[in-house]
Amino acid sequence: MPDVWYTYGMSTAIKPEELARMSAEDKLKLINMIWRSLASEGVEGSDEDWHSEVIQERLKKHRESPSEGVDADEFLDGLDSKG
Repeated sequence: MPDVWYTYGMSTAIKPEELARMSAEDKLKLINMIWRSLASEGVEGSDEDWHSEVIQERLKKHRESPSEGVDADEFLDGLDSKG
């Protein structure tokens, strides 16, 4: 892996070890900033509408069959057990 994961101009760089130290919340903020930047430049594939479409479809399925699936606590417990 290169020493610099991302360089913008000559002054802004994120090294892999810095990325590894970032919290999940900060990483998501960075991802969202990048998506918004791409969308503002008109880059194809940067549209965030698909997120909304996925959420709407999942909500529809849940409303049709609310007893299927697992609740959030069960889901998170399953993640913890996978290590």
